[in-house]
Amino acid sequence: MLGGFLPYLIDTLVPAAHKAGVTDPLARLRRLYLDPGPYSRNGEWVKLAIDKLGADRILFGTDYGVGGGDRGDSSAGLATLDQVLTPAQRQQMYIDNSRQLLARKGITV
Repeated sequence: MLGGFLPYLIDTLVPAAHKAGVTDPLARLRRLYLDPGPYSRNGEWVKLAIDKLGADRILFGTDYGVGGGDRGDSSAGLATLDQVLTPAQRQQMYIDNSRQLLARKGITV
C-alpha cells in the first residue's frame, strides 16, 4: 500500500543515506514495488509515489473495497487514477509492470 509513507519520506531518507555513506540510495529504494491498495482513491498519493519512484515501480492492487465500495469493486479507485495519471502511467501500472515481473519468472500472460 504505497509503502506506507515511503513516498513522503524519500526526500529525507536519500540525503540521510548519502550522509551515512550509502551509494545511490534512490536506486536501492527503486528495487521495491508498491501497490496503491485503498489509496488508489486518493490519486495525488499515487501520483506522488510515481513522481518519487517512477511508474515502473507501481503495481495496481486493491484491498477489495477498503475505504468504501463493495467487495471486489475497484471502480472508484480506477476512476480516480484514470483522472490523475497519464495513459502511459496507467498502462505501466495496470498491465506492463506485472507482465514484466511475471516474465522474469518465466510466466507469460
